[in-house]
Formats: sequence, C-alpha cells, structure tokens
Amino acid sequence: MKSLHKHRLSTPFKIVLSFLFIILVGSLLLNLPISQTDQSQASYFDHLFAAVSMICVTGLYTQPVYLTYNTFGQFVCMVLIKTGGLGLLTLVAAIFIGINHRINHSQTVLLSESLNRFDQSQFPSFIIMILKMTSTLEAIGAFILSFVFVPQFGWLKGIFNSLFTSISAFNNAGFDNMGATSLINYAHNPIINIVVPFLIIAGGLGFSGWFEVLAMAKSAIQSRFRKNRIPFKEVSVHTRMVLTVTIFLLVSGTLAFLLTEWSNPQTIGSYSLVDKVQVGFFQSATMRTAGFSTIDYTQMILPSFIIAFVLMFVGGSPGSTAGGVKTSSVMLIILLIKNEIFQEDSLNYHHHSISKNIARKALVIGIMFVILTLLSSFLISIFDMGVKFEYIVFEVISALATVGVSANLTASLSRISQTILMLLMIIGRIGPITFFAALQVNKRQKINVKYAKGHVLIG
Repeated sequence: MKSLHKHRLSTPFKIVLSFLFIILVGSLLLNLPISQTDQSQASYFDHLFAAVSMICVTGLYTQPVYLTYNTFGQFVCMVLIKTGGLGLLTLVAAIFIGINHRINHSQTVLLSESLNRFDQSQFPSFIIMILKMTSTLEAIGAFILSFVFVPQFGWLKGIFNSLFTSISAFNNAGFDNMGATSLINYAHNPIINIVVPFLIIAGGLGFSGWFEVLAMAKSAIQSRFRKNRIPFKEVSVHTRMVLTVTIFLLVSGTLAFLLTEWSNPQTIGSYSLVDKVQVGFFQSATMRTAGFSTIDYTQMILPSFIIAFVLMFVGGSPGSTAGGVKTSSVMLIILLIKNEIFQEDSLNYHHHSISKNIARKALVIGIMFVILTLLSSFLISIFDMGVKFEYIVFEVISALATVGVSANLTASLSRISQTILMLLMIIGRIGPITFFAALQVNKRQKINVKYAKGHVLIG
C-alpha cells in the first residue's frame, strides 16, 4: 500500500496527461480519411500540429482548415477547440455530475488547479454554470454572426461557419474555416469587429470573474428598482485587478496601434476614421490570445510588432480560455517592483494586502516566459536562417502565449521549428510551472537545510 501511495501521480502530471491524451485522440481523428477533403495535402505531422494548436486554443497551423478538413473534420475541430478551452477534466467532471456521480476531494483539488480556482466550495454547481454560460455566449455569438455568414454562404454553411467562428473566438482559438487569410476580408464589417472581440474578451476574462460581474450587474438592476442609486456589489481583489488590467490593455492597445499604423497604406492608412478605430480595437483584443486577424501582420511597421509582443505576452486572465503570463500576474509583478523600489513592507492593492509569495510566483512565471521566448527564438533562428527575427519572435510569443496570430511564417518553417512551436503551445496552455512540475515524477521529500549566510552583490 505504501509503495502504491508513493508512486501516485501528481496533480500537475494528471493535468498534462489529460492534454496529451486528447491531443493524441484528436490528431488520430483528424488523420482519418473521413475527416479530410479530397484536396488535402496534410501529413500526420500536420494533423498533430493542428490538434496541439486546437487543444491549446492557439490558432497556428501548417495546413489551413478550409482546404484540409471537410464538414465532419471541421466538426471534430470544433470539439477539440471546445475541449481545449474548457479542459478535458472539466468536461469529464460535467459528465460525471450529469449522471449523478459524486466528485471526491482529490478530484475537486485536481479540477481546481486545472481551472486556476482557489475556492473549492460548491464545485459541481460551478462546473455546470461554466458549461451553461459558455454554451449560451457561443450560441448568442453564432446567432449574430449568422447575419453576416448566412447571406454569403447560404443557410446550412452560413450557420455552421457562424458556430465555428463563435466557438473559436470565445475559446480564444483563432481558427476559421473560410479561407487562408483569417478575417481580413471582414475588416470593414462592424458586426465582425464587435462580436468577435466581445467573444474573445468574454472568453479571456476568466470563469470566476464572469460570475462576480454577473452577480454585480444583477444586484445593481435589482437595487435600481428599490432605490434611486445603484449600490454595486463589492467585487473581489482578483476580479477588480483583472478588469482594471483588461480595460487598460484594450484602450491603450487600440490607441497604440492607431498611433503606429495610422498612416501605413499597407494596413489601415487608407481606411476611414470609423474603420481605423474598429480595426485597431480588433487587433488590441485579438492580440491578447485570440489569433484572428483583420490585417496582414507582415505589413506592420516594427513599433507595431513591439506593441503586439507586449499584448501577447500579457495575454488573458487566470482560469479562462486565454494564455499568456496573465493580467493579474503582470499587475503583481508591477506591484512587487514598486514595493522593492520604495522599500514598502506590504504589497497593497485597493486597501488589501497581498502575499508576496504569490507575487514572487507571478515573477517566476514572467521570467520563465522571457527565457522560453529567447531560447526558442534563438533555436528557430538557427534552424530557419534568413527569416526576419521579428517574425520569429512574433511566432514564438504567439505560440507560447497561445495567441495564434502569425506573420505567415508557421507553414514555411522546418519541422524542427514547428515541433518547438508545438511544445511552446503545450507549455503555454498548461502553464510553465504546472508543466515543469509534472516532469518531476519522483518527488523527493523536502528537506530544509540551512548553511552559513553568503553575501552577493546585485544592481
């Protein structure tokens, strides 16, 4: 019994294993002849890359979806994107709850870590609420998008394309099934430029954040009927932080993009004021981990690439379908730096003190992202010489932060570089700390050993 207990799989290992399992199953399904079109040129490696990208809700591909997969194959793609967005463990838990199967404490802990949720109370209802909320928002998004796609493709294909795009947008996947140029053909369409970013933002906000915002809105509406003022419900520190950073990035990202690309004739230079603003807002939202595009990124000027690097690096929020370092982690890193500069005793945010250990963990995640970005960019620049370095960095951050935007580079890279991108997508989706913790199969017992103090100069 003791030996069995000793070799019990760790929670991070189970999370990684669940992603690898569904990637394998997904790649095999996509590799089936019944999933592919007659003109498909994809090898198993291409299907594996697509499965990794879909499960990790990234959006990069070596072969375009519309040329490679038929209706059945595209349905499989939707299932993979949905599974990747919520996580296989979440869907399995929902099925168990649906058949009245109880979830024990160890399973609850596993799901909590998978969803980045520290509150383990009322977990079954939380899981069911996630499924209901995601399905409802995806259905609403598909309904509105159908007003664009049904007139263009007809009823059946139009509704299918609407559902595919809505699921892909909400889960921050960035895949589309209509062509090889993403949504560039819809750059002037207001419905696309409003609905798709809204779905991206909703998916990247985080499951816990939704419920707090909805509870706050419900309380505000109910209070208005009773009083003249609206007493907003106090949201948690986490949700306040997430909303603050999200709004700041959306506004500043839009303004920064407009500033750098305003006169660029290759992107938005010839657009009207309204089109410039809506395209700028779209890029600000999609760069946060979605993968859609309404411009050709190879035509952007270098300052715009730098803006994109920052937005992709930050990404979405914890417990969401998005990737990146995460909004709250970046805010904690900023607070920690401020704390060290001004020699403050406590790490404070909106009249609350936050544990420095959490902030240090956020700093570690940020540093790991930087190291992985530099190392991967260096390796790809060796295996694929002659490619512009900003394009390589763009592709690497896009993969690691599970964004999916591309400078039309992924398909032309060597297999070794594409394998590096696959590994980055997996690490980015699961989280670097969880991923590398999963590699420690045999955990040694922690022994706190203290030695004589050593002095090191810094700064």
